[in-house]
Amino acid sequence: MTSPPRIPSSDRTATTAFAAILALTVFRWVTLTESHLNLQFDEAQYWDWSRHVAFGYVSKPPMIAWVIGLTTHLFGDSEAAIRAAAPLLHAAAAFALYALGTRMFNRLTGFWAGLTYATLPSVSYSSLIISTDAVLLPFWTLALGLYWSICQRQGGKGRAAGLGLCIGAGLLAKYAMVYFILGMAVHIALSRDARHARRYLLIAAGVALLTIAPNLIWNLSNGWATFSHTADNADWQGIRKGGFGPMLEFLAGQIGIIGPVPAALALWLGLRNRTVRDARMVFLACFSLPVLLIVIVQSLIAGAHINWAAPAYVALVLAVCAWAVQRAQILLGISLIFNMAVLVLCCFLFAGFVSPNAMPRNTDVFAKLRGWDKTAQLIDGVMATHQDYSLLFDERKFAVLFNYYLRDRPYHIVIWPFKGKRHSQFAMTNSVDLQTGKKTILVSRWHEPGVEHTFLHVQPLETFTQRLGRDDIRTFHVWKCEDLLQAP
Repeated sequence: MTSPPRIPSSDRTATTAFAAILALTVFRWVTLTESHLNLQFDEAQYWDWSRHVAFGYVSKPPMIAWVIGLTTHLFGDSEAAIRAAAPLLHAAAAFALYALGTRMFNRLTGFWAGLTYATLPSVSYSSLIISTDAVLLPFWTLALGLYWSICQRQGGKGRAAGLGLCIGAGLLAKYAMVYFILGMAVHIALSRDARHARRYLLIAAGVALLTIAPNLIWNLSNGWATFSHTADNADWQGIRKGGFGPMLEFLAGQIGIIGPVPAALALWLGLRNRTVRDARMVFLACFSLPVLLIVIVQSLIAGAHINWAAPAYVALVLAVCAWAVQRAQILLGISLIFNMAVLVLCCFLFAGFVSPNAMPRNTDVFAKLRGWDKTAQLIDGVMATHQDYSLLFDERKFAVLFNYYLRDRPYHIVIWPFKGKRHSQFAMTNSVDLQTGKKTILVSRWHEPGVEHTFLHVQPLETFTQRLGRDDIRTFHVWKCEDLLQAP
């Protein structure tokens, strides 16, 4: 244990925090410009949305498409331009967490919270791709600070309106922002000091509703498509019968999300009775524990992606840093060294300065971002002799990826809807029909995809096989298909 450290001056702490987070952001931007890695399929899908601005899309709310639309308008359609906002968005969340930590505890806690967040392994990865989490977390963190101010009687109607705007914008980024509303409800139920804030929450609710209204109207006009897709992702009808394995795998993944030291400190805090005596710790627990518990249950029932609990770690990081600053600041230094090592390795691997073949087996986290442009060139070679044919895919991720890497070509790219359902935005606008199915080139990773049997004439053309690294071999089969018998 260490004695409480001397807190440096406000100017020095703020300047150091700003300089450190800015340096990390610039380093990540340079990494993006130096990288030759391709898009992952979610990014390619969001890019396609950005070309058709709307208030909603089938699988996600619209803000990520708006963000990509802005960056590509400014910088072009390269991979780096599509991802350009990610480092800046995480930097904004780190600054907001610094400000909240300073107000709730002290300047040193704010400094460590902002810097710890900015160097989390998950943030190091997420800053190099564009995702809905990157868009959500700045609004989540700003909303957390505004709600704390209201609870402390440090703001009235203006901050309540700002809170509502952040909640509404967060919902436009990702529906996981609804966890924030749950956190407020739990906090009001547990904290007597927060109950006076309820009158201001009516203002926040009104502003949030106005902000999200265009997306609600879009969903109403499109059969509540995004809400249905979100419910399908939860997949509670497909309850697992495999025991606790998926849940344990999810929990192990959370250590990778925040690093081993913060994970151990968070567990220690959760086991300490004295933690609940501090109103500030109770506040932070209300915005972390309910999210974690819900997603852990989800992982047990039907599985969960490791990033689904990401919003919980904003409050959790602040709680861990507040405790460690007063009692074991050296642990934060150890965590920072570990996180910086992961950050540098992640950026060097992303930029190509470290060969994936030099990594241990099955540790190349960027394997799925390799080789799509080269495969597109092979497909382009086939299409060069079939220019009056449409290009058909039987999986959404391949349709949107090659739609991006063949974006300068005149090919009409269509998709075979999954089980006849237009379960994606691309399928809504680019599903194969009897017209486009007259003459198609079908590309599939399956040796017998099944959809080729719905054409009158089918002829195998080529098989592409690429080795993309030590652990990844990618194969595609190509058919010439003519005269679709029945549209899906």
